[in-house]
Amino acid sequence: MRKGSYIAIEGGRQAFVPPKLTPSVPVRISERHMALLAEAERALGELNAVWSAFDDPWTLLWLYFRKEAVESSAIEGTQTTVSGLLETEASPGVMDPAREEVANYFAALRAGIEALNRLPVSSRLIRDLHRTLLAGKVRGYWRAPGEFRRQQNFIGGSGRGIEDAAYIPPPPQFVEELMGDLERFINESELPASLVSAIAHAQFELIHPFMDGNGRVGRLLIILILVARGVLRYPAIYISAYFLKNREEYYARLGAISEAGDWDGWTSFFLAGLAESARASIATAERVRSMMREHGRILAQVSPKYASRIARFLLKQPIFTTPQLKEELGIRSAPQAWHMVNRMKAAGLIAPVYSGRRRNILYAYTELIRAFERE
Repeated sequence: MRKGSYIAIEGGRQAFVPPKLTPSVPVRISERHMALLAEAERALGELNAVWSAFDDPWTLLWLYFRKEAVESSAIEGTQTTVSGLLETEASPGVMDPAREEVANYFAALRAGIEALNRLPVSSRLIRDLHRTLLAGKVRGYWRAPGEFRRQQNFIGGSGRGIEDAAYIPPPPQFVEELMGDLERFINESELPASLVSAIAHAQFELIHPFMDGNGRVGRLLIILILVARGVLRYPAIYISAYFLKNREEYYARLGAISEAGDWDGWTSFFLAGLAESARASIATAERVRSMMREHGRILAQVSPKYASRIARFLLKQPIFTTPQLKEELGIRSAPQAWHMVNRMKAAGLIAPVYSGRRRNILYAYTELIRAFERE
């Protein structure tokens, strides 16, 4: 099994150069892998089936994207919530760095999924995602967004210098070649898609091609590969929640690749997490579908004429103002919109968000949001 190599750099340290993935991967496909792979693919198939039953799955999928954005950023210490992100979206001009970072992840995930209609998973697409992630004033925004690094970087350690680093990726002169090899592997490998996404994510993290934002891009890559390969028809999955819950093991498994060439341990951990994440997403989808049926009956009483359009609006924008609802429905009368809001509030469908506002109060479709935050 190929383990990669170490190269001496300045300061007496050594940088790790991972093995190339083409023409042959440095991973032994074991019986355990096959069992885990079968379980992951079965769970992904069930997930696709559950989502195919929704009349308009993509409207609700944007909430899943937000959940994944929140969990992915939390791995790196950026704390916000799905409701916090939704509040930001409903209040243009109001942004703090943490929410901006999560909003960028959501924007990058959405853009990446849409880009797959015209681009393969490639270095070009990856650089575009990175540029979106570092837009604005988020962490690392000044560190060459959209460009592969031209300097040595490093990860972790107790001090501030490279001498205390926990991991040192390959020197910059190796980055272009390794990323080209990764691109070929993603698009040409005949391995099952779930295994391709596992290996590609780890390889990307080992290369660490950007000066900042590598973790976020690497987690985006997982979803894009599964969608591009056709095994995830609807990207309603948040594997970052699994990584966050098992953060110590996540980093340990990645570290064991460079330290001992243990690709088997990493891929087994990943495939188990993919199946667990798919099952969690199925449970959420079933909960939401049941809730939608019940709330559809309530909305039919609140406003028979606009019930279906209100239901769609609440899924698309679970935190909103009365003027936003009025505009969405094309209602000319402000009192009519206020009346709808008051009736929904009385029915327990929505509740005001207490943010100190006196005008354009925010209202939240609380039960839907709670379904995505309970994990």
